[in-house]
Amino acid sequence: MQIYVLSLKSSMDRRLAAKSQFERYGLQFRFFDAYGDAAADASLLHNHYDSQMNRKHFKRSLSTPEVYCYLGHRAIWEKLVASDEDAAVVLEDDFKFVADPRPVLAACEATNLRGVMIKLDGGWDIDGTQIGHLGEAALVQRKVLPPRTTGYVIGREAAKTLLHASERFYRPIDLDLKHYWEHGVPIFVLKPSLVAEREDCVSLLSTDRRTQRSPSKVLRFCKNLKYQAAFRYGLLRNRCNDARDLFLSKNS
Repeated sequence: MQIYVLSLKSSMDRRLAAKSQFERYGLQFRFFDAYGDAAADASLLHNHYDSQMNRKHFKRSLSTPEVYCYLGHRAIWEKLVASDEDAAVVLEDDFKFVADPRPVLAACEATNLRGVMIKLDGGWDIDGTQIGHLGEAALVQRKVLPPRTTGYVIGREAAKTLLHASERFYRPIDLDLKHYWEHGVPIFVLKPSLVAEREDCVSLLSTDRRTQRSPSKVLRFCKNLKYQAAFRYGLLRNRCNDARDLFLSKNS
């Protein structure tokens, strides 16, 4: 199972910090070059980002780094789908391991994860329905997923499904994944978390997101209210797609 770290070529400090995380545990990994370093990457912005749907259904425009971030994850999914690997680990370069990752990674190798995603960065308050284990860690199914993409395990079938669902996207990747009733991929959360964001990293995405907000507080409130109402409606309509039974049946 390959481990990918999504990172800009120019982010040498982050790359050195990520490399030290793996050296600590003697793990092999690969850097996957993120988009955004070259002017030629600008041509990619409109290949998949749907600005019209964004204006109609989301609360603000996506920043350029947010679009590039989504495209980077999609490029890793494409690489997985084209490979003969059953699953892959995807980490963003601001991650840190909060526990020894080797037992969980070994359990992933022995488990059928082809059709699911497992978020490794669920935060510290992870509630929900426990459906199984990966080593000593529990797998939890949550109604509302945490909005993080710092680290996750994704199966090849799940990657293929997400590629199709995100052919045209208009939300950030972390929020798109929360709409699991739309893309249809079962997503579970590892408890306790295996990775977290490093405290010494400034989130460029968070900074850029603020630049896309409307200066009108009233307009921001109305757009956010509309988005939250649509999200809650989706939750209410969703009949969990037997994700628990799917996972257990493949690993019984």
